[in-house]
Amino acid sequence: MALTHSSLVQIQLALPLNVKVGTMFLFFYFQVNLFDPSYYKAGGNNMKKMILFILMICMGVVVIRFEISAVGTNTFPVGKNYLNLSNLIMKSDNSGYAYTQNPILVKPNQQYTIVLDYGFLGQHSDWLGDIYISIEEYPSHDSYDLLLLGNHVTEKAYVEFIPSEDYIHITSLPMLPSNYDAILYEGLYTDFTGFEPYMDQNEKIDYYGVLPIDYDQPMTVEQIKSYIHSSDPYGNPLGISVENDGYSTGTKVPGCYQMTFLTTYNQISKRYYLEVRVFDQVPPIIHNPGTISVPLSEKASLNDIKQMITVSDNADAMTSNDLVVIQDTYSSANTIGTYSITVKAIDSSLNESSLVITILLVDLKGPIITGPSDIYLYTTDVPLTTEQIKEYYTFIDDVSGTM
Repeated sequence: MALTHSSLVQIQLALPLNVKVGTMFLFFYFQVNLFDPSYYKAGGNNMKKMILFILMICMGVVVIRFEISAVGTNTFPVGKNYLNLSNLIMKSDNSGYAYTQNPILVKPNQQYTIVLDYGFLGQHSDWLGDIYISIEEYPSHDSYDLLLLGNHVTEKAYVEFIPSEDYIHITSLPMLPSNYDAILYEGLYTDFTGFEPYMDQNEKIDYYGVLPIDYDQPMTVEQIKSYIHSSDPYGNPLGISVENDGYSTGTKVPGCYQMTFLTTYNQISKRYYLEVRVFDQVPPIIHNPGTISVPLSEKASLNDIKQMITVSDNADAMTSNDLVVIQDTYSSANTIGTYSITVKAIDSSLNESSLVITILLVDLKGPIITGPSDIYLYTTDVPLTTEQIKEYYTFIDDVSGTM
């Protein structure tokens, strides 16, 4: 009789399975509700939630199997436990011993320990001191028996060994289980921290997601956690802790921040790596200075005109130097009149705004008249006409020149 487990069971099927020798629940799942990024593109005010991840990994059940395969496990487990219960087959002699169907990949010359709970051993626990675990190494076929040592305080039994080959077969393993607490791991018995299920390379431990947050609507850590859910196979919520927080401790300006959430069940820890993307939808504000009057004789440069305009942004520190002139009838003007320039401002989130600035070229100075202050004539002289008098004077204007 072999111990097997189903794979990729969805949450709707996360119900206990009634089997003759018991059911062992191994894993839990993450469910994450995040914002729909399309909401931000649409510019709406109502958040849309969507479930990005519903991840639940298998429960163990017991079925009868008879086939034997010589193909070994070619990868190391993801977690700590090397002992896959679905790889165990009960011997047909009703001795209460099992053996591994496929060889187990191990690290040569590495210390290993097998720990079995008394509930896994069943009646075998009454005979500790006379109970052995038999191991055969591959490809050498060297075999040896290991006396199972008991710890009556913790009600656990164990053996320690160091394999010299790449593969081992457990050819005799005592089990009359009322539970399935069994583990094979690297290290000594003193390194034992608790039982955990076997996980192969297909088991997903790390998960990744993205959460967009509006710069003007920052979130607390608790608000972010409210979108991440973890449950055990019974549907009971599991606690989630923050292992790393680059968001709340950061500047929160537009950009990317990393957060890591951790949850643990049945000695298995899973992490959710969340990238918080702070975005800004508000364009810069260009403050209209009104019509700018500029003396034609002292015509200001475009840069001087820009210094008369102020710009501000909700997220970025911006100055008039960030303004870009995208339209200009002013620069080439050489006579008095009304002209304009259009300036544009773009913030770090690529939000942009523009404004048309009216510029009035004016003549603020009258002409300069040079000539005699008095004109003398004899009484016998013919009176001067107006045009003749004007010939005595020069009229110079800074705009019109000599008049």
